[in-house]
Amino acid sequence: MSDTYTTITASLADVALLTSKGEWFLLYRMTAADGDDMYYLGGRPVTENDDVPAVWHHFPASLTRFYTHLHNGWNCIAGRTVGPLPLRDMFRIDAFEWGILDGLSPDEYPDPARCVATFRSGGGGFLCLYVDGDAVRGVVWSSDEPPYFVDYSTYLDIWTNVGLGA
Repeated sequence: MSDTYTTITASLADVALLTSKGEWFLLYRMTAADGDDMYYLGGRPVTENDDVPAVWHHFPASLTRFYTHLHNGWNCIAGRTVGPLPLRDMFRIDAFEWGILDGLSPDEYPDPARCVATFRSGGGGFLCLYVDGDAVRGVVWSSDEPPYFVDYSTYLDIWTNVGLGA
């Protein structure tokens, strides 16, 4: 997420510490390229005492570092989107029906039971981790186009930067 960190450094206007329902958060005020303010909320980092999803050990090292050193989820307040989801909000894609798959053969798309949504785009799409044994790949899953494989880290960086207005 090197591009994301560069964008945050350039657009960070203010940070505040908040508490809600016994949980602590950092509220970031970011200034987008067009001058508008955006607000992002980051949860406290994951500790060894926290429950983690079963796929935690499949997370790319950079994502694990993000969750353990920075935030358990970080997203735009307006839609709770365009950032890594809090661990509790992650879900397997097969938990929902996807009409986009109608008419497609199962060999034309990644197995939804192996896809865990880790990022909500705000436009009906999700960036997912696709776990196949020890192999992990990225998948873009959307309600309006068939899912496809991507480089997870690259898309995480790009989508987060788009959300930041970069």
